[in-house]
Amino acid sequence: MLTPLALLSLAAVPISAPQPVGQTNPFSTAQVFAESKRIAVSPVIDGQFSPEEWDPLVSEVSNVTYFQWEPGKVHVAALMQPGSTVITSLDLRNNGWLIGEDNVEIRISVDATLKPTVSGRILNATSALGPAWIEIPGFALSSVAKASTVEGKTFVEASITDPGIGTLIEDPKRKIGLRMDVVSGAVAPAEPYLPRMVTAVETVFERGAGLPEKLVFKPEGEGKPVVENQMIRLRFGFEGTNAIGLARLNLRSEGVAKEYTNALDAPFPPFDNKGRAFLDYETSVAAGAIQGYRLVRGQLKFRDGLEGLIQTSYRIAPVVDFDLVYQRRKTEAQDKAFKEGFYIRSNSGKRVTGRVKVSVPEPLRLLNGFEKPFAVAPRGRERQGFEVYVPANTVGTFPVTFEITIDGQTVKQFGYLTVR
Repeated sequence: MLTPLALLSLAAVPISAPQPVGQTNPFSTAQVFAESKRIAVSPVIDGQFSPEEWDPLVSEVSNVTYFQWEPGKVHVAALMQPGSTVITSLDLRNNGWLIGEDNVEIRISVDATLKPTVSGRILNATSALGPAWIEIPGFALSSVAKASTVEGKTFVEASITDPGIGTLIEDPKRKIGLRMDVVSGAVAPAEPYLPRMVTAVETVFERGAGLPEKLVFKPEGEGKPVVENQMIRLRFGFEGTNAIGLARLNLRSEGVAKEYTNALDAPFPPFDNKGRAFLDYETSVAAGAIQGYRLVRGQLKFRDGLEGLIQTSYRIAPVVDFDLVYQRRKTEAQDKAFKEGFYIRSNSGKRVTGRVKVSVPEPLRLLNGFEKPFAVAPRGRERQGFEVYVPANTVGTFPVTFEITIDGQTVKQFGYLTVR
């Protein structure tokens, strides 16, 4: 198994040269990414570099960066020189860095004790007075990060959840502008008027590599949720002809899901008279599997000895999700009550009943409280709501806690409410 430093040594040439300290604009050079399709997969944020956990983005002489996503979250990591800071720049509408209010910067620095600090801000370029940074302290609240030392380098990984501002990626097949830079920790934050050269990427639930031009990969059920001790079926569909010479298809889950799910090695099925071929991957998910978006990895073997790779995301999910409905909230000069909505969404193939209690931290408070039973049809959802009291001149990001009891077991989920 290759270590992270061994992976560094395999980089054929530097893709993006390190920027010298003190350069006026360290974001002005174009970056070329290892893969433009960024797939949905959840890392385990423990500070450890684990096999099949991270998707490389840029390999430099001294640093490697990683980027992946899932709905409402982005995941970033870097293997870098000690004392460095990794900066992720997101142009979420892919319409230009100095356009609109959709440009997000996430900074992660690591101190000498290996404690990472996450901060985030949005570039507002809509004012006639010129672009300006808006600090979003909620990014620190909604994020988790860990760091460690790996063969003399610093490895840091982080998961950043949308802190109730409605900006981070929600859907697949979305094109965004992206760059990731590793800079000296001494470099000052960039001024708002400086442009950034971002590269377009697509957020996806599936992708392939090494496939013949005439072979089209069309999976069904990508992104589908499954709970532990239940079954999931993903259909791997293809368009092509038998002349392509496909021989076998090996399917298995990657990373932390590998030991909790099935593997399948089967002859590749023949194409029908409409040029289609299908192979179903079915697996149960054993108890104890770590929740999150996981990948089914398909190794295609051709009769001429060549191989191709396909990947499809699915989600090992809790029995139910509680999704707070986003709304834009502005601070008021007087006390105000906001009506908040949320969805109870079942990920189970069975009817789910339970009880939920909602709470918010001070100075916010719920009007009339919220604790009641719920019942959701298999893979169904229902909407409920509550009112939250927000005192005058309140600004900040606040966690909304959903305390859920099902079959005598209680767990918590969190949403985020931001007043700007």
